[in-house]
Amino acid sequence: MVDTDALPNQHDRIETLTLTEAQGTNEGLHTNRRERSRDNLVEWTPRLRSAWDAAIARSESIIERHSLPVQLRADQRHLFLAEHSESLQKTSLDSTWQRFIQLAIITADRQVALGVTDAMMKVYDKSVPRVKPSGST
Repeated sequence: MVDTDALPNQHDRIETLTLTEAQGTNEGLHTNRRERSRDNLVEWTPRLRSAWDAAIARSESIIERHSLPVQLRADQRHLFLAEHSESLQKTSLDSTWQRFIQLAIITADRQVALGVTDAMMKVYDKSVPRVKPSGST
């Protein structure tokens, strides 16, 4: 089943579309909230930093592939670009998001139909669990 509480809402997706390279600081990711919410600074985690770096690398590759000039100001360099090199539009993200959710639901339904349990799926999990040393909190 899809954990809908973990999914970004409509406003989060709009905030994602408007991210620029200027919002990545040494301390973390500065978010510009909507709907009278306060902006905040999301501290870097290895996972967030990796996603940020991957998004920048992808944007740079799209710009290079189209032989476009690079914006000098970081606040004008959108993090998410469409393949045609323009900033990604909300409708494009919404379409992609809908396909992603449909695929997740279909995958979850297939697992249920086949009787696949979380315990069964862990057989394929080859990651090394990370644990705290004994005696630490």
